[in-house]
Amino acid sequence: MSPIHRNFLIFFFFCKIKNFGAPLPPLLSDDELGTVVLYYNSPFITSEQIISPNVSLVSFAPDLPTKLIIHGYIANRFHGSIEPVKNAYLGRGDVNVLLVDWEQLAHKLYDESRSYVRQIGSRIGNLLSHYIRNQNVSYSDIHVIGHSLGAHIAGNVGRYFNGHLRRITGLDPAAPLFTNSSIDAIKQSDGQFVDIIHTCGYSLGEIWARGHIDFYPNSGKFHQPGCRKDDLLQLFSCSHFRAPLFYAESILFPYSFTAAKCTFREIMADSPNKCTNSNENVYMGDIVSMDSRGLYYLTTNEMYPFGRGNYSQYGIL
Repeated sequence: MSPIHRNFLIFFFFCKIKNFGAPLPPLLSDDELGTVVLYYNSPFITSEQIISPNVSLVSFAPDLPTKLIIHGYIANRFHGSIEPVKNAYLGRGDVNVLLVDWEQLAHKLYDESRSYVRQIGSRIGNLLSHYIRNQNVSYSDIHVIGHSLGAHIAGNVGRYFNGHLRRITGLDPAAPLFTNSSIDAIKQSDGQFVDIIHTCGYSLGEIWARGHIDFYPNSGKFHQPGCRKDDLLQLFSCSHFRAPLFYAESILFPYSFTAAKCTFREIMADSPNKCTNSNENVYMGDIVSMDSRGLYYLTTNEMYPFGRGNYSQYGIL
């Protein structure tokens, strides 16, 4: 068994035993908070730059929006759940990209890493405030994207700015040690618009709605198409990482994921004929309409390309 699979196994069974909400967080030292670092990436430069209070960014594009991406547990800014999203944005070439690295704190026991959500969010918010001030960036130009535990951190970044950032996206927010009422979980008030993609519900990811709009590809549960069912651990991790893969694909192919409005009961029924009579349809992912509200269902392919686009069962587009 690989180290990452072993860590996920420990992580999963520990959290199933001890899944009772937010533990009391220890206060992080300045040195520990200092390990949370923000990096600037641009399609116009070949190497990243660290964001600091007096940084002068090379080739900064002031007219382009900013995407800030946050990894999850047992990961870093080079992790396979983050690289596709970063590379898709840089490949498209019309945004500034900020990557958070909180690797040192993300590799502790899960309950400890989970307890740092608010403090890490505040630390990132402070770093982002330097970026906003030094580069004369508007709140309306900032979009924060987080995967797993990073999704809840993303919400707390938005909370640092009192909900004024334009958009917060949660990619399969982590479920263990969170409840529906956890005060440090991602929520609607964290940004002007909050969208969530669920792909591993009832296990590593949350199933309950958190955003202004919540998407449930293939019912949002951990049996995502294409993930091996004969390997329970791989099934959980594969499904959990589907959310960033879907999102990355939507950056380059924005009309790939057509979703239909549903009720939660219909979504959980896991029937291929559900929601087909809905007259309210939107695109999941980067291009989502910020005027949309509610819960949405869609199906995907088992492998890349995951999106069904014009071939969606709903016949839209």
